[in-house]
Amino acid sequence: MIPVTANKQLMWIQGLLPEKIRKQITDLCIANNDDLKLSDHFLIYPLHVSFKRSFYTDRFETIRDDLKELLEGYDPIDCTSLFPMKVKDMIWLGFENEEELLKIHERIDDYLLERYQIPVDEFDRNYHPHVTLFRDDDGEKLEEMLNRIKDHFPMEDVRIGEVIIGARGKEGCLYQL
Repeated sequence: MIPVTANKQLMWIQGLLPEKIRKQITDLCIANNDDLKLSDHFLIYPLHVSFKRSFYTDRFETIRDDLKELLEGYDPIDCTSLFPMKVKDMIWLGFENEEELLKIHERIDDYLLERYQIPVDEFDRNYHPHVTLFRDDDGEKLEEMLNRIKDHFPMEDVRIGEVIIGARGKEGCLYQL
């Protein structure tokens, strides 16, 4: 990872789930978490699939503009459906049709490595498109949550048509595919 200095910004690239689906999922998760008290800080952000692990850079505006150009011509991504799963100490939503998500992720990773020498870290090498809902060390509570929400899935006709290119402390952008 690039060392953090005062002039570097934490940058990210994410594909947003449609607003209506984000609200349905967030409401479902909050309603089922009252007694479990799982760590749900992921629900305060718009539910998204990451296209690149967050990284530090002092070239946010240049990279942002280059990524917008790189993503031009992509159509909204039809992910078919979402389904919940437990992965280690987390509950994720997986995508039934993830091929296009993988292609965009790989294209962004390759581009940032070639053009800006931003390394591909372990997370990106072993990338699986997902939306994180919960994280907790208590596996039994995660299993209970999974049982509570699984009957509300799969959610079908999920399309990702918006990408956020953002950085802490910088004005980012919402880019329409």
